Amino acid sequence: MSAPTDDIDDQRLEKLQKLDILDTPQELAFDRITGLVRKIFGVPMSTVTFIDGHRQWFKSYPGMPDRETDRRPALCYHAIRQTSPFLIEDTRRDPLFQDNPFVMGSPFIRAYAGVQLKYEGVNIGTLCAMDTAPRRFSSEDLSILADLAAMVLDELAMRNVAMRDHLTGALSRGAFRSEAERLIALARRHGHVASCAVLDFDHFKKVNDTYGHGTGDVVLATAVDICRRTLRKSDIVGRIGGEEFAILLPHTELASARDVIEKVRRAIADTVIAAPTGPLNVTCSFGLAATDGTEQELDDLLKRR
Repeated sequence: MSAPTDDIDDQRLEKLQKLDILDTPQELAFDRITGLVRKIFGVPMSTVTFIDGHRQWFKSYPGMPDRETDRRPALCYHAIRQTSPFLIEDTRRDPLFQDNPFVMGSPFIRAYAGVQLKYEGVNIGTLCAMDTAPRRFSSEDLSILADLAAMVLDELAMRNVAMRDHLTGALSRGAFRSEAERLIALARRHGHVASCAVLDFDHFKKVNDTYGHGTGDVVLATAVDICRRTLRKSDIVGRIGGEEFAILLPHTELASARDVIEKVRRAIADTVIAAPTGPLNVTCSFGLAATDGTEQELDDLLKRR
């Protein structure tokens, strides 16, 4: 007898939380895999997809118009509920999918092949190939897609143990969470205060759109370098989103933290960044909160910033 759907969903969400993969930036390793899928099969769309409680979210999504969608009509949501590769050669001729909004509307999926990403025995997502015209996928095609899905899982495993963000040198999201929660627990145990700030760049999308992602990368790396030079060695900086970074300041009251973060903010604003497209200035905004002894996890602190 199969497990109830709610139980399977709970298991999947637990694994996704452990991997800490949702809402993380695009990464070249995953984009290379979807790029290979598109080249090998000659399809316009390929995604590395994860399914959470209400949406499908794409870690890599070349050819797709959106980063996430409702999971209910998602073909990948149907795929993760299977035990073998999920194939649809012509969605318009399939009674289950012929009226699907992703078939009748953007991105107009006509053929689909998805291999489940199974982590610790649980299907958490898919690697899929999608076409806007009907097509067949041979057994050899599925074997190749399964090999590429295994590469996605290998990348997930390596990413999960990585300590540093490769671009900026900040702690990876998982490493920051682990270290921040250790410091919060110490603050609670010993009765001292820690403060946490979240840094978000102002109009960063405009920087990428105007100057290119190469310039955006230089901006991020420069700003993190400024943070490290401005902060104490005991303070930690982590990348928790695309252009979102967090700073944990141990043994720091809220008033003192405001002074420190304002110093960082001014230093970033005053720096002329030597970008490939020429010099430019950027600004950033901060949210800030201090522990009050009730926090059990980092998220409790972040909610009050």
